Amino acid sequence: MTAPPATGPDRPPRLTDELRRANDRHRHWVPLLVLSFLLLLAWVWTPWMADFAPPGIEAWEETPVLERAITGDGHLRTSAWIHRAGDMDRDDQKLLLIGLVAIGFLCVYYLPLRWKRPPLVLLTLTGLGWVLGPTAVALFLAWHVFAYASFHRPDPRRPATAPGSALLALTGARSLAPDAEASGVLVGAAVAWPLLHLAYALAWRPLTARSRALRGFVAHASLVYIAIQFLGNWLLGDDPLPRPLGWLLFFWQWERLVMYRIDLEDGRVPRDLGLIQYLTLFFTPAAIANFHWLSRIPLGYRAVDQSFLARDKNRVMLSGLWLLTLSVLFFALRPVLLELFQMGMEALGLPSTTRYGRTVARLERGPVEVLAVWCALVYPFLSFAFLWAGVAHLKVGLWRLLGHDVERYFQRPYLSTNLVELWKRYSFHYREFLVQAFYYPVFLRYFRRWPRLRVFAATFAAAGLGNLVYHVMFAALAYETTPEIFVSRMATLPYYVLLGTGIAATQVFLVARGRRRRRPWTRGWRLGLDLLAVAATFAFFVWIRPFHHLPKDDSLEASFRLVLAALGISW
Repeated sequence: MTAPPATGPDRPPRLTDELRRANDRHRHWVPLLVLSFLLLLAWVWTPWMADFAPPGIEAWEETPVLERAITGDGHLRTSAWIHRAGDMDRDDQKLLLIGLVAIGFLCVYYLPLRWKRPPLVLLTLTGLGWVLGPTAVALFLAWHVFAYASFHRPDPRRPATAPGSALLALTGARSLAPDAEASGVLVGAAVAWPLLHLAYALAWRPLTARSRALRGFVAHASLVYIAIQFLGNWLLGDDPLPRPLGWLLFFWQWERLVMYRIDLEDGRVPRDLGLIQYLTLFFTPAAIANFHWLSRIPLGYRAVDQSFLARDKNRVMLSGLWLLTLSVLFFALRPVLLELFQMGMEALGLPSTTRYGRTVARLERGPVEVLAVWCALVYPFLSFAFLWAGVAHLKVGLWRLLGHDVERYFQRPYLSTNLVELWKRYSFHYREFLVQAFYYPVFLRYFRRWPRLRVFAATFAAAGLGNLVYHVMFAALAYETTPEIFVSRMATLPYYVLLGTGIAATQVFLVARGRRRRRPWTRGWRLGLDLLAVAATFAFFVWIRPFHHLPKDDSLEASFRLVLAALGISW
């Protein structure tokens, strides 16, 4: 069934090339500013110009607190790179990323509209190939060519289809024979090309044309892979399927593929979309920054295509610079803030227990002050939130530098007066995925005669069940698909039940109140109540997080001990 469109900024239902050309106005000082800023990033994030240290760095290094923001070789701390599995040094990855973004920015800014985005595909393949190797990139590209053929079913009789099958044959030959000479790869591709083309024309295209479920199978290939490997490990005790990096790169984009299929089934994607146009949605230098983190930014066809040059490109790119500046601050100030928080605990005479496991160990030896327990809960939350905010602002900022007016991931979460508002503001793109993929399918099919139960069930399906499914898949891709990993992630079930129930109950309450509900942050004496609501909302979220990040060797008992101690209950 067709789901209502995702929320977003007020834009035309569909951007036309005429509107994009109107937004494609040159201001030559903007490229100068952007390139200068990227050069500055390379200077403060890497030892590229170690002989010319940024002014004031020495003073920071001599300050007990600010020194936390400086690395051992004298540049600002950051968690930005391309991929942690790569053999390339992290500093070199940062330089490569900044260089790719700079070239991509110039292409988007100055090339004609038709040629703005295709070079980004080549830049992305170059960057990933440099860091992860050509074999992984060949597999990654082959999977996307296969997905494109399954979603769009191009006519095999058209001349434009032949290059796609040739590309699939070439990437497949390269991935199957990673150590072969170039001539051998070409010979293998030449043999496989007609066979693949014939198999597609006679079998795969007719099957995908008749079955929506088969197209869904392609979008959910990651879940199918994880399920098969889990069953194999459970029954055979060994990996039944390999884990090549190229597969994992594709599976990591599960959310974007699912949203792309939803947009396709809802008629938002042109059926005759070309292969290069499809690849521009998934292959861009902005997407490879911290590839394995927040790979959902942005989601689907509509969020990518309909955000490109959606308003004046200079304003979009300058807003990207601002988000990158915030990213630098989040990365650099994170260790400083945590050090100040720990110093504040010591000034209050509280034990410096800043980790869940350490606090549980103290609880096993005797009672711990409730305030100390809450400080131990807040510290990991702040550490995670600042790290996630740094990565999110980095990725959205890079997308905007490349012309896409992408929504922010964090949208002033400190204004959230209830759990529903926090869920929307704290992780905008993730919430959009869960709503489209889990909320609407339940809402449109079940409990139509019981409106409140319908809202509760649909909200819980998204915030509880969908949240759990994603994190189980994340753990399986990041580590191993074994029963032990599955059991360890299922041990976090209380977190998803509590969070899903809290958000669902809040949603039912807000729907029941309707227009009688007061709009928060309006002038009046109730502003104090808004502040209390914000504090209560974050307190609940911080309180249940030990169930999500289990302390002390994944002990669920330790999590219960910790959250009860926060309520003053010793166990």
